Amino acid sequence: MIIGIPTELPGEQAADFHGGKGAYFVRTLLKNVPGSAFEYCRYIVLGPGSSIGDHPHPANEEIYFIMSGHGIMQVDGEERRVEAGSAILNKPGSHHGLRNDDTESMELFVVCATALKP
Repeated sequence: MIIGIPTELPGEQAADFHGGKGAYFVRTLLKNVPGSAFEYCRYIVLGPGSSIGDHPHPANEEIYFIMSGHGIMQVDGEERRVEAGSAILNKPGSHHGLRNDDTESMELFVVCATALKP
């Protein structure tokens, strides 16, 4: 059984995620699970006005799941408002980023897996 328990795993405060702006907290709950296409699951808290900069993942795909707060998600130049409960798929090769445009923190999970080859 593979379980990531937050109270047993360190997290870190950092800034300028993928060239974004402002402070964030990140805790990697699972990483590089053997025998799986799964790469990681991260819990992220974006501070007010902070962002994850625009970046691609050429060989993997991610799902962002917004737990609380709201902001602007950008995928391949298209922007959409997202809020608690929103799930965003970032396909292989897409450029994407997230901006917390609120005065409250935004909590999200990011799950990443190696992309299947067509």
